[in-house]
Amino acid sequence: MFDDIDFSPGIIAYNGTEFLDQEDIFQVRYNEGRNIIIDVGWYKKEFAVVIIKDYDM
Repeated sequence: MFDDIDFSPGIIAYNGTEFLDQEDIFQVRYNEGRNIIIDVGWYKKEFAVVIIKDYDM
């Protein structure tokens, strides 16, 4: 699903895009002074994209 996107300098922490029957789908982490996480989830009928800064959910 996200194979053609270059997320650098981020690191893909989780890629479960082949299993859309679960909530956790994809996560990219940007460290090096940024401490940002992009988290994608699937919630039965819709996707949710959450940006987390300094690990503060």
